[in-house]
Amino acid sequence: MASSLDPPHWVVDLWLRIQQCDHWIQQDFHDQVLQSELRMLQQLQHSEQQIQQQQQQIEQEVKQTETLRQQLARLQEHQHKTDAILHNTRAAAHNARVFRDAAIHGGAHQLRRFVKMAPDRGDLLPGAPAPYSDIPRLSVGEVVPHRFFPANYAALRRWSHRRISELSVLLNDDFGIDGTDNLEERRIKLQRFLADGME
Repeated sequence: MASSLDPPHWVVDLWLRIQQCDHWIQQDFHDQVLQSELRMLQQLQHSEQQIQQQQQQIEQEVKQTETLRQQLARLQEHQHKTDAILHNTRAAAHNARVFRDAAIHGGAHQLRRFVKMAPDRGDLLPGAPAPYSDIPRLSVGEVVPHRFFPANYAALRRWSHRRISELSVLLNDDFGIDGTDNLEERRIKLQRFLADGME
């Protein structure tokens, strides 16, 4: 005989059903949380893959940009050199006429200054004294300053070893001069260079 304190069967059944439902709910919630976490992990992995792909694309674009920048720098350097050659060719043609006609006009007609074609600086010519002042560093394509270039044929005929050597250092060109050349021979070789421009 059941004790009067025992709950009725329907109460026990109800309680058991509630416990079972609660278990199902908790299990379902747990499964949903796991699925949600799994989806978030998959999304995170997908996002990381996209970020890595984007970083790789950016790195590739940076490399391409750097390659293009280097190519552009080479093209600009080549253009400067081409412009310098063209300028000096025209200047040399002008100077050749000045030298040719020097006997007529007394050597007073202005020479056309060259631009720097060879990068860096040259060495002092053999036997030449040290320069009077600091020789500027010019970039390829820059015009030689007036004080380092003979103004005309008459001025060139008065140039010293030092002046010829300063221009040689500035242009990084020895004008074909060697240690055995005397001053007159150096002037002649410089004149030939200024009328030729491509030696």
